[in-house]
Amino acid sequence: MSDRRTGYLADARERAEAESDHVDGKRAAFDRFERTVRGIDPVEAGTAAPRAAAGGAVAGAPVTERSGDDRCRRVRESFAETVRPYSVEDVTEAESVVATIGEELGEEVALAVSPGGGGEFTSPVRAAVVSAIGDRRSELRAMAAALEREHESLRAAVDELDAMRDEAAAPGNRRLYRHGFEELRERHERLARFRERCERLARERQELLASTTSHGAETGIRHRTLVGYLYRELSVGHPVLATVVGFEEGCIEAQRAIRDQLTRRV
Repeated sequence: MSDRRTGYLADARERAEAESDHVDGKRAAFDRFERTVRGIDPVEAGTAAPRAAAGGAVAGAPVTERSGDDRCRRVRESFAETVRPYSVEDVTEAESVVATIGEELGEEVALAVSPGGGGEFTSPVRAAVVSAIGDRRSELRAMAAALEREHESLRAAVDELDAMRDEAAAPGNRRLYRHGFEELRERHERLARFRERCERLARERQELLASTTSHGAETGIRHRTLVGYLYRELSVGHPVLATVVGFEEGCIEAQRAIRDQLTRRV
């Protein structure tokens, strides 16, 4: 009994594995970025001199202003080197580093460390950056946990379907008319058990899709949303269900053929 939809699960596993690698890499990038941010000594609030008017210069601008600008620049450069490659498809694209910081860590953090944001890397600014990093890492941990659940679901579906295919092929490929009455009856019953297993697989999959994977009180990933994101470029949006339904349809067709053969012998 063949199933033209077998490739759906292979594509899904490849896509889920690629996304897991991406999330792991991004988590490590945030770890490196956080270490850099924590290693930058903040300046005292209010020590930086006012910025010069457009086209002018501030005579005798104190070192604290230049060092404050330098600290924010180091934050931006570290983000560009660590996290940004995991946030944009092309690091050379027009979107600025500050814009990407805003998407990942929030507009307030982006403004605080932007070239036009004041230039003071104070203790509150550093704390805000570290806090935003912590939020993103929590979200990524939830994403990693959700992806692991997806991996487990895919593995279970593949193992179950492979076992049924092996069992279905066990009697050989003889044409139905060459089987005895009892052989046909047993095969029909076996196919009925396969259909029950398919229904269980589909039910378990639907339960997973309706669930949420959480990490902490405020971070949760809806599995249905994750699946929609993961498989948006595949030929089917629900590869597990499509494969299970395809296998069950094959069982139904095979049972119909067996019943037809049995009725001819009555």
